[in-house]
Amino acid sequence: MKKFYFMILANLFIFTSFAEGSGGRIVEKFLTVSKKNPHYFADSNGKTYIPIGLNLCFYRPDVPKKVHDEAVTFGKFREWFDKLSANGGNYARLWLGNSFFDVMPEEPGVFSQRNLERIKTVVRYAEERNIKLKITLEQFRTPLYVKNGKGFQSPGFQAPVYSRYAKTMKEWCQSKECRRLYLAKAKFIADAIGNSPAVVAVDLWNEIDAIGPTHDYVGEWSDYMLKELRKIFPRQMLLQNLGSHCNIYSYADYYYLSNVPQSEFHQIHRYLDPGAEMAICQAPVDILCTDSIREIRQFDHSKPIILAETGGVKANHTGPSVHYDADKEGAILHDVLFAPFFAGSAGTGQIWHWDSYVERWDLWWHFKRFAEAIKGIDPVKEQFRPGLMENRTCRIYVLHGKTHDLYWLRDKSNTWENEFVKKQKPGMVGGFYLPLWAIGEVDAYFPWEDRHVKPEIKDDFFCKVPEFRRSLVLRIKHNGQSRYLGHISSVEKLKSKGK
Repeated sequence: MKKFYFMILANLFIFTSFAEGSGGRIVEKFLTVSKKNPHYFADSNGKTYIPIGLNLCFYRPDVPKKVHDEAVTFGKFREWFDKLSANGGNYARLWLGNSFFDVMPEEPGVFSQRNLERIKTVVRYAEERNIKLKITLEQFRTPLYVKNGKGFQSPGFQAPVYSRYAKTMKEWCQSKECRRLYLAKAKFIADAIGNSPAVVAVDLWNEIDAIGPTHDYVGEWSDYMLKELRKIFPRQMLLQNLGSHCNIYSYADYYYLSNVPQSEFHQIHRYLDPGAEMAICQAPVDILCTDSIREIRQFDHSKPIILAETGGVKANHTGPSVHYDADKEGAILHDVLFAPFFAGSAGTGQIWHWDSYVERWDLWWHFKRFAEAIKGIDPVKEQFRPGLMENRTCRIYVLHGKTHDLYWLRDKSNTWENEFVKKQKPGMVGGFYLPLWAIGEVDAYFPWEDRHVKPEIKDDFFCKVPEFRRSLVLRIKHNGQSRYLGHISSVEKLKSKGK
């Protein structure tokens, strides 16, 4: 009985829409874990929210000394937000430790009102376009790229503003004064934007494992800060994140993070990386993305999961992928958006290379195609259960729901290696009969052409898959009548009774 009551209290803690701010005041969060389905999000009105977006962390000035021109930088954020919003996007990430936004740039405890106004301006742009933001508070540890291509080494310490208090990252994490300054900086920001409905999530640090071991001082710092920041950002979801899940060491780090209750939803980073230790990082992009969701789900299934950084890189993250030069149609982006959601993620995967890839080839239309594919679908009401099937030509990702089933069919032969290395153009696949799980109205959507057709149905349950290029989405609107199990609702009742 004690265990039963403990589980109830734990669930109330995880799923509550409210938080205690400074002074003990109770305030409502702008975004929370859905109380009806912990794998997805809900807004303050209880409406399901599906993040469709990408990293738009900062603007890289195309000038020798990388000096920011305010007008140009603001113009870039307006342009990015306009294009994202116009194409059904609703979510982006900002790095507030970037020099353009850094509110404590020179002296400890001396805050820049000018840089704060810059943050407020960009947040206002997001508000005007109904885009929700995740802000990352800090990230100083500029990578030193190794010329031999074996990756990068993080400097021991690169934060002159803290130099009088710490000389290493370990000293910084353990210094009481550095902790005080970090929290003071966070409060300065929170006082300005903490009540903006656009700001829904706060990252403590970008890839915290890059500055030290999570089982030692980094984990202790992170746990402490998550508790302290709850008082400063009571209306936001608080998060921590890690580097790319690509080697033997990252398993333990991600296991650690998945068991931190104060980190309110799961994030994972993973890239197509020819230098990575794990073979999955050289797999077709849909496979490496869906596997990342599976990895986190096996550690914990009580929270939403987001593939928060992904894309393609040169070996060991030494630059953007060479395949971006040829990927003018956005094949990698397409898989990044669709694959995680069809594996049970709470939203799209979020590409990192917003400027050198998405902006370069004007690929914003892919967000609209994803939005169209799931238009009118509420994954919370559906209580989706992800599945995977395959035949000789396709991998078929399935989301089984109470009134809708969604199938995302991906051509097996159209991989990054075949298309960009072997120069094989994507061909047409389909023409086979797919056994459906339920009887109902069937719609076929071609995301690469932005058109819908009604496919041929044979004997109620067999859908003749139209020929398609790269991928296809099938939507079945049904009444719960399963080909295999009778009424789905009846099966759920039996499960609930333990039969």
